[in-house]
Amino acid sequence: MNMATRVLAVIAALSIAGALSAPFKRVSDPAELREIASAPVGGASMLAILGGYKSVIADFIWIRAYCAWEKKDSAECSASIDLACSLDPQMATFWTQGARMIAQDMPHWFLARLPKAQRDEASLNLFRRKQALVAIALLDRGLKLNPDNLQMLIAKGQILISVEKFAEAEKVFAKAKTLSDEFYSRRIYASLAAKNGKFDAALKELEKMLSEAEADNPVRAALTDEIQRVNSLKKLSEK
Repeated sequence: MNMATRVLAVIAALSIAGALSAPFKRVSDPAELREIASAPVGGASMLAILGGYKSVIADFIWIRAYCAWEKKDSAECSASIDLACSLDPQMATFWTQGARMIAQDMPHWFLARLPKAQRDEASLNLFRRKQALVAIALLDRGLKLNPDNLQMLIAKGQILISVEKFAEAEKVFAKAKTLSDEFYSRRIYASLAAKNGKFDAALKELEKMLSEAEADNPVRAALTDEIQRVNSLKKLSEK
């Protein structure tokens, strides 16, 4: 990188940082943040000029997201998560932790803003469903760029389970289990397959896991119990 380009990169970095940290400006629209980041500088966008500096700025933005999370500022938090992911799309933590903030924490923030008489389980579940859609859309953006990222797939599957979208979650964990031999994804997949009435698929996965477990592995007891449970469900379904 020559001196002129380096200077432009620093100017671009400072421009983004300044635009996002100015105390008098509340930037709460992800599209507005991306517009700032894509603003032309000398015939190229800031993001193009930044090059290796993007990850540094992304870390700065992520800290801003965390500060907004501490303040329960949903607009600022969402916008900062969005930009951090855009700046450093290979950082799985931004996508996964950002999605969890959106899906798990923000529903409670929104509920707290309602009059006390309206703060009930039905309202919370409504916020959960709405925020789950937002979080899943974020993860889908990340997975489009990183289709085989196990962390993102697990995060998506967990959020789908939290809002009882079991059929969709099963598909996510079906892919996740192909990316790792770890028991977690495989066991969740088997549980979801059984819940969705696919008992043979569940039993096949559980029995395979049991055959791979060492004799002294404490997980064997849990797998044996789960196999018995699924067999019982299968017999009931056949009556």
